[in-house]
Amino acid sequence: MREPITIDLGAPAKASDLPAMAGRFFAWWGGELRALLPWRQEAASAPRQATLYARADRWFLRPGPDAAAVPLDTSLSDADLAEHILHAANGAPLSRLQLLLPREFVITRRLELPQMTLANARQAVELQVDRLSPFKADAVRTATRIAGYNAEKGAMHVDVAIVPLVRVRPVELRLRALGLSPAGVDVEGDNGVGQGFALGEPPGADDVRRGRVLNAGLATAAAVIWGLAVTAWGQAGEGDIRSWEARVAALRPAAEHGAALRQDIEGMIVPIARANAHDPAAVLNVIDQLTRLLPDNVQILDLKIEGNAVQLSGIAKSAPDLIGVLENATSFKNAKFVSPVVRSSGTGVERFEIAMQLEGAAP
Repeated sequence: MREPITIDLGAPAKASDLPAMAGRFFAWWGGELRALLPWRQEAASAPRQATLYARADRWFLRPGPDAAAVPLDTSLSDADLAEHILHAANGAPLSRLQLLLPREFVITRRLELPQMTLANARQAVELQVDRLSPFKADAVRTATRIAGYNAEKGAMHVDVAIVPLVRVRPVELRLRALGLSPAGVDVEGDNGVGQGFALGEPPGADDVRRGRVLNAGLATAAAVIWGLAVTAWGQAGEGDIRSWEARVAALRPAAEHGAALRQDIEGMIVPIARANAHDPAAVLNVIDQLTRLLPDNVQILDLKIEGNAVQLSGIAKSAPDLIGVLENATSFKNAKFVSPVVRSSGTGVERFEIAMQLEGAAP
């Protein structure tokens, strides 16, 4: 974690100090942006991480991967248990505490789905929680990870972890009472390491709002500094102007580099904003309708939804029969092939591409 920066708004400021202030600001800002780059994170040495094993009968704390697990007495008071955890951590930072749940707390399943993004796979799994477990969707917390791909079938294998809230929330509430918040929640695997599931509590609206406020604060600080620089430029004398020109020339590469990084980050934000503009419930409703209508021998390899237009492609034993099935459905209309049906001589299956409209849309 970087050291906080203290800004004294009451300190006197001179025009000659502004170039140095701008240089320090851009050096800090560039460092923050570089820290977000994935290869910077990979190059950094992995910090020491403490692991808490929340077994059914007792808790154990392991301060590091090479250290032995220390048993914890959860019957102690909050103050005594917090003191015991601090002593067992042996200097390990508890801000990166990893919580591992025992396998008997969690239901795991492996599913085969059409190839899609991990986000869409999570939504597809959430629709099937009541089929994959004896619990309702609002009584569990789920996590999904990609286990592999089958390029020949156009499918993907995903592992799903389902944990009832009654199993994980009491542990999280007890940790909060101790002043701790786990950085991640996972399922205990072999050799005491996690299986790679993200079962932590999803961020709330307040967390998202704080992130937006932080970004807005950084943008405001940059605008204020540039405003001060413009004001000082108009009031400075000829000597200050020449000094400023030299300083600006020295700072220009860093500023251009920061602008390029900002453009890259904005380029990553735009696709996310466009994705959020779509109604996920409508997309999942189409997937649910197709799952109910189409026979079991049909595999959908690609699905596109643009407004009220739906286009899907896949493989089936008898592709011409699908037009009748879709036309008889109340949810779709104007179903037709947009390309010739291709039959595989080796497997006997037919590859199709169908376009149609959602019921109620203009033709």
